[in-house]
Amino acid sequence: MKLNSLIDWKVMPEHGFLKDQFGRGMNFGAGVSYSVFLIVDKNDRGYTDVIMDNGSIIYEGHDEYQDFKKEKDQPILNKDGTQSENGKFIDAWRKFQKGERDPAIIKVYRKVDKGVWVDLGFYQLIGVFKDNKTKRTVYKFNLKPCEFDPNYSQKIEIPHERKIPGHVMKKVFIRDKGKCKNCNETSPLHYDHILPYSKGGSSTNPDNIQLLCERCNLNKGDQLPYWLYKKMQIISYNQLVINEDGKQVQKGMNFGIQKSYSIVLMSTEKNSPYNDEIFDDGVIEYEGHDVPKNITTDKKSVDQPISSPRGTLTENGKFYNAAENYKEGKRDAAKIKVYRKIRPGVWVDMGFYNLVDGYTKHDGKRNVFKFLLEPTFEEIKEDADFVDLLHNRSIPGEVQREVYERDNGKCIKCGSNENLHFDHILPFSKGGSSKVASNIQLLCAKHNLQKGAKFI
Repeated sequence: MKLNSLIDWKVMPEHGFLKDQFGRGMNFGAGVSYSVFLIVDKNDRGYTDVIMDNGSIIYEGHDEYQDFKKEKDQPILNKDGTQSENGKFIDAWRKFQKGERDPAIIKVYRKVDKGVWVDLGFYQLIGVFKDNKTKRTVYKFNLKPCEFDPNYSQKIEIPHERKIPGHVMKKVFIRDKGKCKNCNETSPLHYDHILPYSKGGSSTNPDNIQLLCERCNLNKGDQLPYWLYKKMQIISYNQLVINEDGKQVQKGMNFGIQKSYSIVLMSTEKNSPYNDEIFDDGVIEYEGHDVPKNITTDKKSVDQPISSPRGTLTENGKFYNAAENYKEGKRDAAKIKVYRKIRPGVWVDMGFYNLVDGYTKHDGKRNVFKFLLEPTFEEIKEDADFVDLLHNRSIPGEVQREVYERDNGKCIKCGSNENLHFDHILPFSKGGSSKVASNIQLLCAKHNLQKGAKFI
């Protein structure tokens, strides 16, 4: 049977088993050497199954029998004490985690019409997690496509080169302190290739391996990390104004200043008035802004305002409302252009980000707003004046500033002060560091392109 072929319900190889189970969605051991999941797009039980762009499937666990209101936790055990289908698959995954068995193999069928199904082929059960967006316990099963021949009852093994050596795992676990790099979750954890193996990433270099929890690993998939694609250009403030059609951008937060996007100005320097942070995956946590000086002289002791004394929304309020509306599905994520200050009059054009969340946090004295900005590449155009910083991790702000001052804000090859870029002298892909100024130099776009990834 060919992958993705249409098949009549009655001629499914597992039809007899499924019929005896009244066509339930989860069927552990239905094919002897594998199990079966059924996906129905318009499910009258309200299950949410998702097929990802990379082919993986997030399959929702099943509720207690006749729990039509979905008020109870999804069960691991049936009322008679036997394992539910949820429990059987969770148990199989836990044994896989402990190395006691191979991943459970699951054949997936997707209903397209009454009695007509699509054979999606075989998948491995590689993860189970709880949906934290629900008030009750709802299980999610992460399925990854695989090659499997039921006639031989064994899957095709992962190539040895992809396996992460034990000494690398140990080093990464100690370095990441046994926590997810994104959210600090401690269980369940996975070793993740930062640059995916399928795109040339190493399994033996600890710098390419990180700890991620189940959810963050699932969200990442095979996406290339932020620092592989983000294009950053050094510009003067005058160039910033030119970029923004002559608008004098003075405030840090500027909601709707352009028709299709907003602008924020940020700094991560120690003496910065606000605590902005750039995480390893490129996400920015941007801090809201304080009350004006005409309201109080001690701005750092007063909660950051969502509205002005006249009742109009502050910039905090505008950004917060946009984030809330996005989370509620009322609008697309607001596009934010980010400029990062590295010294007076000198900025880095960080490109576009999506505003995906807004919340308040207590900093020890007062409540401040925090906004999460995720990198997006939708509006970045291919342009000869930009250099794609391939294989380049983010260069810390303090290193950028030191290099800029050392090289006098000019290309070290030709002395140009236009279209400048931070360049790794020894490329990161060949072991060069992003953390020390001695390995970073200023090059104009022309000389950066000419150099490429060569040793110079």
